[in-house]
Amino acid sequence: MDQHRSPRTVWKSGHNEPGPLGLWEGRPQPNPLSLRALGSIAIDQREVRGRKVVVWISPGWPVNGGDIGFDEATELSTRLREARITLDNIDVWPNLDQSLNYHDYLEAPRSQKDMQPAKMALQVIATHTGGLVLDSPADLDRDIERCVEEERSFYTLTFNPPHTYGMDEFHDLRVQVARPALTVRAPTGYYNEPVYFDNPRPGIERVTVAQLEELVHSQTDLLRKLANVELTERLSTPRLDALLAVIHGERERQALTVDADLSLALAPPADEIVNRPPPPVEEQRAIFQRTFDYLQNAIPKLPDFYALRNTVRFEEPPQRDNEIWKMPHQDQTLHFATGEHATVLYRNGNEVVEKKQKLGKRRVTPVARARDLETSGTFGPILAYVMVAIATSPGTLTWKRWERGKYGDLEVFSYRVASTNKIVPEITYCCLPEGDGTTLYRNKPDTYGEFALNPDTGAIMRIVINADLDEERDPDVPLIRSQAMVEYGSEELGGKTYICPQRSVVISRGRTERELHEWGMVFSLYSYFETMISDVTFGGYHKFGAESRILPGFEETK
Repeated sequence: MDQHRSPRTVWKSGHNEPGPLGLWEGRPQPNPLSLRALGSIAIDQREVRGRKVVVWISPGWPVNGGDIGFDEATELSTRLREARITLDNIDVWPNLDQSLNYHDYLEAPRSQKDMQPAKMALQVIATHTGGLVLDSPADLDRDIERCVEEERSFYTLTFNPPHTYGMDEFHDLRVQVARPALTVRAPTGYYNEPVYFDNPRPGIERVTVAQLEELVHSQTDLLRKLANVELTERLSTPRLDALLAVIHGERERQALTVDADLSLALAPPADEIVNRPPPPVEEQRAIFQRTFDYLQNAIPKLPDFYALRNTVRFEEPPQRDNEIWKMPHQDQTLHFATGEHATVLYRNGNEVVEKKQKLGKRRVTPVARARDLETSGTFGPILAYVMVAIATSPGTLTWKRWERGKYGDLEVFSYRVASTNKIVPEITYCCLPEGDGTTLYRNKPDTYGEFALNPDTGAIMRIVINADLDEERDPDVPLIRSQAMVEYGSEELGGKTYICPQRSVVISRGRTERELHEWGMVFSLYSYFETMISDVTFGGYHKFGAESRILPGFEETK
């Protein structure tokens, strides 16, 4: 009214249907129409920031019958809470229905067995939202003013609900104050759902690399076992390749690759850690200087070349039609989703991808979403990130260990870079469940990880970048895991040896979206968490340009 907007139409009657008044008069169960109106208002206001007050001027709706179920009660409660709506009820008519005392039905339903039509009465819903219930015949102006005055002073209290495995678990809320003369109104409770949290997969067995190797060599029920293990140590690429060589089934090979990818940020097994003391601080500085020299001199001198890039993407199966949005995904195993063969050109310090060939078919989901899992800049720019991290955050560098590498012992350092540093990459997630479903989530969190150096040359042989995401600290963010790893190795180009990318892995875990249809409205909401992996290998390096040489003299023969 303050903004002089036209009245909002909540529903319209069809040509062959009675109008709203006819539904009230002609049917014994008119309450679903009013509940639909209230629910549609809540859905409409979910995306509008701030608190809202809905003043519902009505004696209420009949609650002496009807088939309103427990699921509709939990949905309405949840949507009103999401929309931050307080519902006030003003009744300026004489109370014609003396049979209903709404105070008798304020106990929220816990199950379908608990459900009664009277628990969805207007006055009950208003009380549950922390709103007023006013019965002042013929004094509408004063009652509206009181609703406004009551809402002028408020506190906002927030908390993280406890993890739960039970669907529609109701929790009572109480706000107590020390001043006895003060009246406090607040929501009386909420329904907690398992899907609000990232619940761990049931039945997962945690194993070491040695135990995994033993499992693979046994070849017994391999696919099922590989799909249900989680490594406690990093499975290095050489050991992964050795295990892949003894597995013949493609699905088993994919499951093993997934296990190895998910372990990328873990410490290696004890037999890959070299028992050597850390070098003195002066030697560490000398190694960093060699790394600076390597990045400043060796990388810019890379010749123009091309490489073959093979990408495999792993995803969880699509949700089933009978899955309820409130529960975690039934099947969280990762499977091959799509692949790609591409040629990467490196010219004048820039990467260009061409000649892409897609493999497999990407699944189609009810709500489109995409997470960019492609690592760019692997041939140089991503290494510059380490150099700048060393230069701008020297206090966060920590020597971790000596590690046995493919080309000799490596020194491993950990690092952390604050989000205020301009070099921190931005992570994106598509998309937020608002508007037309195309709004990107953007964030620049702190990053941390480790990098492994060749101490003799300063060359970076492996880098791991983790986004500092924490579900407990930031429960509303859609992305809770974002990691990238790139490994490098020796390649001969034009008779010279260069350090080039060999393999990269990107892991993302974030919320999916789900479309719901309630009260004549279609809207999106967050559903269960899902993991996606992009596994990339590089090979087939070839230098651009022609080679020629002068041959010694020869004699012509016939």
